[in-house]
Amino acid sequence: MSGLEPGPMPCARILEALPDAVVVTDAASRILFANRAYCEMTGYALDQVLGKTPALARSAETGPETVRDIWDSLGAIGQFHGQLTNRHADGSSFRAEVRIARFDGEQGVNFVCRLRDVSAEVELERRYAQAAAAAAQARDTTILALAGLAEKRDDTTGAHLERIESYATALARWVADKHAVLLPKWARDPELIGRCAVLHDIGKVGIPDAVLLKPGKLDPEEQRIMREHPRLGAEIIDRVLEMQPDAEFLRVARDAVAYHHEAYDGSGYPYGLAGQQIPLVAQIVAVADVLDALTSKRPYKPAHGFDAAVKWIVERSGTKFQPLVVDALQACREQIEAAYHRLGDSVGSESAPIAGSGMDPIRREDRAKPPEARSSRSGPSPTAALLEAVSSATGGELIVRSGEVVGRVYVCCGRVAWAYLSSERMALQDRLREEAGLGAGVFEAVVADCKASGANFCEELVRRGHIERDRLRELMRKHIGERLRSVLALPNAMALFAPQARGYSSDLTFAVGELIAPAQQGAEHG
Repeated sequence: MSGLEPGPMPCARILEALPDAVVVTDAASRILFANRAYCEMTGYALDQVLGKTPALARSAETGPETVRDIWDSLGAIGQFHGQLTNRHADGSSFRAEVRIARFDGEQGVNFVCRLRDVSAEVELERRYAQAAAAAAQARDTTILALAGLAEKRDDTTGAHLERIESYATALARWVADKHAVLLPKWARDPELIGRCAVLHDIGKVGIPDAVLLKPGKLDPEEQRIMREHPRLGAEIIDRVLEMQPDAEFLRVARDAVAYHHEAYDGSGYPYGLAGQQIPLVAQIVAVADVLDALTSKRPYKPAHGFDAAVKWIVERSGTKFQPLVVDALQACREQIEAAYHRLGDSVGSESAPIAGSGMDPIRREDRAKPPEARSSRSGPSPTAALLEAVSSATGGELIVRSGEVVGRVYVCCGRVAWAYLSSERMALQDRLREEAGLGAGVFEAVVADCKASGANFCEELVRRGHIERDRLRELMRKHIGERLRSVLALPNAMALFAPQARGYSSDLTFAVGELIAPAQQGAEHG
């Protein structure tokens, strides 16, 4: 037998059979046992390791500090887990995942060490990191090339792209940190949002020079042409997406390009979207873009000071701008102002009024916007957002947030399928157990089978005869209704609807009127 005899190590045969390399040492770190896998991994014969210490296979990369850390961990918690670079008998190195545990037996203290060669995994991770870095570099090169192409046709300054990226990144970082749930999963990287923000005006490559480069005020027809650049830019991104459907950064870029001129009150262009209809990425880019436009000198306007520009934006929170993003601007003010001074190519006058002809001259194409288009209507209430959600052809998820409390409502084909609030713990199973008398064993069996088969939990309860469908439907209506009303009653809530295809049993979904009183709908929507 390799290693210890059965007397001092009764489980030697078990350790010998393990696929991972195993060594057992005494308190003085002398190797008492090594299984065949350890000898094969290191290249040492058994008689070369017995009585020696594990330092025999230690590489120069595992220095004294690492050894001390291992002993500190063993002394404090009786175990160690980490990766070490070890040495084969021929001198070549390999990376090993190492787990060491201490145990006290009748013959004193022993240490059991299990090693697994992860060299291939480490190499794969290294290659993946290289590939990811190369892909990111290619992505960034593409973004900057496209943005630069558009920028060279406009009348903005050289540092405009850098400022837009810096401002948008700072705003996105605050939003992602405080309200990540409101961003789609593919758009939660602040740096990516900032990088994609530089593409916001790519559609200007399709605007005629006579309009784009005109130094004076645009006439109504020229304004109409100029306001098409978000739509033109979206078409460019869509064509690239057809060739690269898995390039998620293009989805972020498309939101920034297509919707950065939409206004929170619905007075923007080219689509006239309002509130949560406007992707949050675009609303972040809108604030960054307007801040830079206000503080930069243009042939058709002076540069305004940073404080005046911020004040102008804050005053339009809830009308032109998403309130959450304005909150981000105020929270990140010092950081953004530092970028403004670092990257600015002109310094604005704090006394220069931001007004013109009774309107707000952010851009040439905005200057002639009719005053009546500047509504004071705020964003949608949770109930209004719900009514928008149920009008969706397929359905999706309505997210409502108030402070730390998050509510979610799932909608399918105009009907509510589920609702819950993060602060309410009672589950549907608890209600079924209390009001329908179903035992805990029922749920455990049905849940396990549903996980294995993918079947719907409620449908399976009915199919197995645990509850009648009408009774289940009534309990679900009560359960979902209570939670839906709680979601809609959240104070000072922010609502966001994310359209997406979802499938539910049609007779276990509910019309809004079944869950909340029609009078409540009308009052809150109004």
